[in-house]
Amino acid sequence: MKQAQWAIAASARIGQLYADFVGQLYTAEIPKDLKVQDEWGNRPQEIFCDALVDKAEPIELKAVEGFDTCLKAATDYSWYNEWSRLCEKELNQMKPSEYPLSSEVKPEAGYVSTTMSPSPVTPELSESTSVGAAQSQSSDK
Repeated sequence: MKQAQWAIAASARIGQLYADFVGQLYTAEIPKDLKVQDEWGNRPQEIFCDALVDKAEPIELKAVEGFDTCLKAATDYSWYNEWSRLCEKELNQMKPSEYPLSSEVKPEAGYVSTTMSPSPVTPELSESTSVGAAQSQSSDK
C-alpha cells in the first residue's frame, strides 16, 4: 500500500519539475543577434518565441498531469496537506476553468475518521453480570 503523504508529495514535485522547466522556456532570453525582421520579411524573434512555445506546451501538459495526480491522490486517500494545497493552486493558475479553487474546508493531514462498528445487542444480562452489579450496589451503601 502506498503512503498517502509520499504519493501526494512525489506527484506534486513531479508537477513542479515540469512547471519550472516550462516557466524557463516561456521566459527564455531572446538571442541578441536575432533581428526583429530580416531582409526577406521573416521575423526571427517571433519564430524563436513560437518555437519555444511549441516545445513548452507538451511539457506543460505533463506538469498539469503531475499536479492532477497529486490532487486525485489527496482525494483518494483523504489526506490534505501543504502539497495538495500547492497542487490545487498550481492547477488553478494553469487551467482556471478546469480546476477552480475549492471553497470547502478540508481536514488536516493525519486526520483519521472514526468508523462505527455495530456491536451485538445483549437481550439479557448474564447471571454473573447481574450478581456483580448487585454486589457493587450493596457495597456502595
